[in-house]
Amino acid sequence: SMRGVSVYDTQFSEKEMLEFFNSSDVFLLPTYRDSFGLVLIEALSASLPIISNDQLATNEMVVNGFNGFLYESHPLRDYDSRTLELYGNLYEPYVFYRTLFKLQSEGKMRDVENFIYNSMLQFVQDPKTLLEFSRNSKALYNKKFHHQLISDTIESAFSDALDING
Repeated sequence: SMRGVSVYDTQFSEKEMLEFFNSSDVFLLPTYRDSFGLVLIEALSASLPIISNDQLATNEMVVNGFNGFLYESHPLRDYDSRTLELYGNLYEPYVFYRTLFKLQSEGKMRDVENFIYNSMLQFVQDPKTLLEFSRNSKALYNKKFHHQLISDTIESAFSDALDING
């Protein structure tokens, strides 16, 4: 437990979620399975620095040392990080959770826990980094994920497709 740090359950209405993002300083998602969570885009749009595990596409939303901290080699990685080839060893939830609980009981998740703690501690101890990463999250959102940008990209793709076939 860290003074000034609160942990919340994930059961929020849309209105509560907006209030949550707007009243938070950091977004934490230590995922081992979800690779492109929409919630990460929502955190970026709210200018929140993010702490997460490097899980397939999470590094598109969390650039380590730029807008957050990304743990790059967690023990439940079930893919080749160079080729992104999925191994499928942990695909079944039963196998995944059995493996997770085994690793936890053997103390092999301690590095991830220490990473999360130390990342939060860095933000608590250095408000300038928190502010810089917050600005960088908003900039990354505007550059890659802003709703108008996505809309324009989709519209352009359809327009190009109609021109080709037109």
